[in-house]
Amino acid sequence: MPNRQRTTTYHLQALGRYQFAHEIGAAVDFRYQSGFPYSRIIPDGELPNLSPAPFFVENLDRHRSDNVALLNFRVDKTFAISRTKLTLMFDVDNVLNANPITNFNLLNDDFGRVIAVLDPRVAQIGLRLTF
Repeated sequence: MPNRQRTTTYHLQALGRYQFAHEIGAAVDFRYQSGFPYSRIIPDGELPNLSPAPFFVENLDRHRSDNVALLNFRVDKTFAISRTKLTLMFDVDNVLNANPITNFNLLNDDFGRVIAVLDPRVAQIGLRLTF
């Protein structure tokens, strides 16, 4: 019997970009990814003489974190300046404003305490100089 547990994660992604007239571009990126399998962990030394190394309390196929769908957009415009190009970019990430938990404590004392969630919807403006 192998000492490794079988778990599965998956990630689907579709993206595309279209170049309009006058060097205006639009792009979309959609990702769907599975959550990760987890179990409560007994840390090293919590059970005297019984736990020489941390171990899982349950099989990893019993619990899974949330799946998440992410949608990102970009619009850009390129300007020719002599032999160089200046591209102005506008990005919006996490358009759907998904907020699944991305990390939480697995140890007994604070099991389930949220450590991090997915960043909220954000926008940015950028410049690219190509020469």
